[in-house]
Amino acid sequence: MSDTSDYVATESSTPVTDAVNHAEDVYESRKAEVKEAVNETVDAVAEAVRAPVVAAETPVFTNSRSVKSIIESNPLYPQLKALALWRDPVKTGLFFGIATCSYILLHWLDYTVLSLFAYLLFALLAVCFAYSSFVVIRGTWLRGAPNTENPFVANFRGYNFHISKEEVVPQVDTALELANVAIDKFVAVFFCTNKFLSLKYLAYFYVAAIVGQWFSGLTIAYLAALAFFVWPRLYEEKKREIDNGVETLNREYQKYTDLAISKLPPQVKQFTGLSEAKKKRM
Repeated sequence: MSDTSDYVATESSTPVTDAVNHAEDVYESRKAEVKEAVNETVDAVAEAVRAPVVAAETPVFTNSRSVKSIIESNPLYPQLKALALWRDPVKTGLFFGIATCSYILLHWLDYTVLSLFAYLLFALLAVCFAYSSFVVIRGTWLRGAPNTENPFVANFRGYNFHISKEEVVPQVDTALELANVAIDKFVAVFFCTNKFLSLKYLAYFYVAAIVGQWFSGLTIAYLAALAFFVWPRLYEEKKREIDNGVETLNREYQKYTDLAISKLPPQVKQFTGLSEAKKKRM
C-alpha cells in the first residue's frame, strides 16, 4: 500500500516540477530580453545626449528658403514693389516726402519721435475738427438743413477699420521665417563651423562698427529709405549698365582674392576652409 502511494506522489509531482522548470526558463529568457532592451535604451539616450554636440560641428539650416523668396511670397510685396518703382508717382512721392520731412525734423530741428508724432496727431485732429465743423455749420445755417450729418460718418459708413486675422497672419509668418533665416545664419557664424564664413562676418561687423561711428542710427535709417525709393527704379532703367559694372567688379574681386589666397600656407587655407570655398565657387 505504501509503495502505491509513493508512486502516485511521484507521478503527481512531475507536472509541477516541469511547470516550475518551464517558468524558470521563461524568467531567464525574459530577463535576458529585458536586460538587452535596457542596454539599447541606455545607448539610445546616450546617443541623443551626444547629438547636439555632433550637430554643432556642421550647421543645420531648418529654413531652406532664401530671403528673396520669403519676401516675394508676402501678400504686400506687389504693393511695395509698385511703390518702390514709382508706378504711382503721387503715392510714392507722398511717402518719400514724409520720410524726408521726418528725417529733417528729427535730425536737424531736434524733434523727438514722441514730440513729432504728437504734433502730427495734433495737426490731423485740428484739420478733422475744423473740416467736420465747417460742413455741419454750412449745411445747418447756410443751406437750411438742420439734420446735416458729420461728413466722416456719412463718407465712411459701413467701412471696417479693424485689422482682420487674415491680414495679420501672413505678416507674422513672413517675420517668423525671416527671423529663422537670420537665426540659422548666426548659428553658422558664431559656431564657427565654417571658418571662412565667420571671418567674413567678422569683417562685416567691423565695417558696421566703423560706419556706426560716422552716421547716427537715424541717418542710416534714412539712407535705407532713400535706397528703397531710388535704387529699384534706377536699376530698372539702367539694368544692363549696372549688371555689366557689377560683373566687372566681381571678376576683379575674385581675381585679387584668388591671388591673395594662393599666397597663404596650405595649413591656413585648410583651417579656414578657403580651399573648399574656392572649389565650390569653381
